[in-house]
Amino acid sequence: MKIVNSYIFRAVCALLIGLLLVSNPERMTGLLVQVIGGLFLISGLVSLINYFIIRYSDKVPVKPVFPLVGLGSLLFGVFLVFFPGLFITYLMYIFGFLMVVAGVNQLWNMFRLRRLIPFRWYVLFFIF
Repeated sequence: MKIVNSYIFRAVCALLIGLLLVSNPERMTGLLVQVIGGLFLISGLVSLINYFIIRYSDKVPVKPVFPLVGLGSLLFGVFLVFFPGLFITYLMYIFGFLMVVAGVNQLWNMFRLRRLIPFRWYVLFFIF
């Protein structure tokens, strides 16, 4: 585990992924999405298997709650593994929507801040 936390290991991994993405962006983008989907899938499977092992164990006095996050992770992983192109296509729309929501949230918070600390409206442009 010590090697995974190493700066050198992370730097080499980032360089390799960057080089692969630059050399063949279409293929590597899809493959990278599938690898991330596989990690989500494994995480969800481990969570659900752990739940069923604990659920049907006689040694546990309190039965655990069903892991909805594990099920969601499993389903998201299956989606990413089998449909990476669809995810990549709509990813820009998802990120764009999140950026719009984040910008509206920042402006809303700044206008709410004006109630506590009075300042002129043109100061908003200089803060960013």
